Amino acid sequence: MNNLKQMGLSMRYYLNDYEQWFPDYSSVGDTGQWYEQLVRMLGDKKATSDPSIDGVRKIFRCPSQKVPFVFDQDIRYGYNYGFLTIPRQKANNIKHPDETILIADSDASAYGNQSFVIYPNPAVLGYGAYFPPATRHGGEKSCNIVWVDGHVTQRRMLETWSNVSIWDRK
Repeated sequence: MNNLKQMGLSMRYYLNDYEQWFPDYSSVGDTGQWYEQLVRMLGDKKATSDPSIDGVRKIFRCPSQKVPFVFDQDIRYGYNYGFLTIPRQKANNIKHPDETILIADSDASAYGNQSFVIYPNPAVLGYGAYFPPATRHGGEKSCNIVWVDGHVTQRRMLETWSNVSIWDRK
């Protein structure tokens, strides 16, 4: 949970520097993916193509992750891109930041290069692709989440994935 707490803190730095706008989830110009933008907020000066995981980049490797890790290929945390970036939102417009998912565990092995995003169950929404949070914790039934307000909790994945209200709290 400590890694997620640090991500929440770096997001707060980002929001303060960018007039409360959440970062886009993917590269826009030379900005890099959302996680590359966050490590820069914590002082990382490496090129985005550098795969090393020393320094602040370590926060993107979950301690429960049992496979080798290469930065920018094996990010195991997903960003709530569907509701925070399509269209891009401002943090101060989120009415319930303590009840809105920001970042949660994700699974690169199951979703390939889309592991850096998460998205709720399409059966709940009635449309769309899905990238559920990963179940690495609580007997493989729970995921860790950092909420927009920065607090971190563990929730059952099925409860999280099927409850659209905690994804979009506008």
